[in-house]
Order: sequence, then C-alpha cells, then structure tokens
Amino acid sequence: GKSMIKLVVFDLDNTLAPMYSPMKENTLASLKNLSKKVHLAVASGKTPFYLAGFFRQAGIKDIKLIGENGAVTYLNSDLPCEVIYARVSQKYLENREKIFSDIKKLLSNKICFQPNEIALSFFYKGKKDKEKIENYLKSQNYNDIDIYYFDKSVDICPKNVNKAYGINRLAKKMEIEPNEIIIVGDSENDISMAKFTPYSIGIGNLKENVRYNVKDINSALHLLNIMGDEIGWKL
Repeated sequence: GKSMIKLVVFDLDNTLAPMYSPMKENTLASLKNLSKKVHLAVASGKTPFYLAGFFRQAGIKDIKLIGENGAVTYLNSDLPCEVIYARVSQKYLENREKIFSDIKKLLSNKICFQPNEIALSFFYKGKKDKEKIENYLKSQNYNDIDIYYFDKSVDICPKNVNKAYGINRLAKKMEIEPNEIIIVGDSENDISMAKFTPYSIGIGNLKENVRYNVKDINSALHLLNIMGDEIGWKL
C-alpha cells in the first residue's frame, strides 16, 4: 500500500513552546486535534520524565517522549511505561562522570545539573561561565561525545546518539518507515532528525537540511496539516 503519515515528531523548546514557558492555547488545541489522526512524539534535550509532566499538565495523554536528545525514550506519558535506552560504551560513562565532577569544581554552585540517565545537561548563568565550559571541553579533547551549546545550557551526549537515533529506535519499535514521519524543529540539535525523513519543517533560523522553512509554530502546524491531508494520515 502507499505510505501515509503515521508519526509527527516535534521539538519542544522554541518549537512547541517558547523557552521556559507553557504552550500557547492554539498550539495545544492543534496538537489535540492532530492526536486523533496520527501518533505524536516530542524529541527534546529535556528528560522524558520532565516531558511526561509537561504533557500531563497539557492534558495530552498519548504521546511518545524522546528525551535527552534521543538517549532515553518513553513509549508513553503514562508511567510506568516501556523505555528505550541508547546503547553506550563504558568509556562514555566514565568520561561523563569525569566531566560532571570537573564542571562542578570549575563553576561550584553557580550551575544546575539536569537529572539525566545517559546524557549530561547543565544550566549556567553568563558568558564567562560559557567560556570556561567551552575552554575546559576543548582542552580535554573528548572524542566520544557530541556537544550542543544553547543560550544558557549545554547538552553532552554520546557520539551519534541524537534525536534521529531516538526516532529511528522508536520508529523500528512502531514499525514505521522514515517516509511516514513528519518532523518539526528549530535548532542545531534538530538537524539530525530533519535528515532522517523527507518531510521536515524548520522554524525560524532552521533553514538548511529541511524541506520547508516557516516563521513560527502556527505556520508549521498549518503546513503540517496540509501535508498530512495530501499524503494521508494513519493512526
């Protein structure tokens, strides 16, 4: 049979919701409508546990949660649920512990760590702290990690474990092909998932490696509905 859209994957921060803010009401209404015709997933640097709380408050029950940039995935927001963990090396785990304690020493109590299971994510205050972190990571020459810098935070992931990795593991589990997925994202850590499927929508500055670029989430949701209606939805 012909391929239909079975899964839509959204980034969270600055895609579904402004950073550190709730989703807008019209975004939420669109998501609830979408959930009646297609499987939904969110892919984020946040932990799946955080995402479960976020979507619980939003009243969205049936959503797949790809957290820690693809390293840990919850198959549902209702706990307990089945979890997919990235396969990582012992060396990575040792390096992660070392980075954790080094950064703690470097910035003492001015830093806040996210309670991750696999990735290492922390929030810092200003430019000076960011420079210290960047200089430290460059000087150590770790070659089994990928680093993402954001406005006030850093995500450190095992090399090649990214959002596309998380989507790939989830899609295999759900028996869904890459051409049956639409993704929506806005930043550097969304590029991997944009390359994973032919149907990608970049918001704002995410213009390269995406099929379409729009200015905001409303335009993205509008375009997404047109695409899905054309190709066909399947739940």
